[in-house]
Amino acid sequence: METIDYLIRHVKTTIQVAKQNAEALARIEERLKALELPPQKKYIGIEEAAEITKYTVGTLYRKVGEKEIPFYKTGRKIMFEYTELLKWVEEHRQATSAERYESYQAKITSKK
Repeated sequence: METIDYLIRHVKTTIQVAKQNAEALARIEERLKALELPPQKKYIGIEEAAEITKYTVGTLYRKVGEKEIPFYKTGRKIMFEYTELLKWVEEHRQATSAERYESYQAKITSKK
């Protein structure tokens, strides 16, 4: 009988300690969230930008010269911010024939 009482007390103590640990962990997580820094930007060179965009390096230099693409320049080195470059690529998506047809149909329908 003593063994069962001991086990019951031990289980209750273990549960209480687990609850305290969970509460402490939650407080630590809240503190860590408050300390989170914004993600670091990733800068890439023109060679990697050419791989991502599927443009030649020469075409990218032309687009930089004509200010058609977002870029950074330090001295003579041209760099691109990775997420900005991906966004730029996505912004230049061309509509499919089906999308153009749907848009055309919507315009006709709205004029009636």
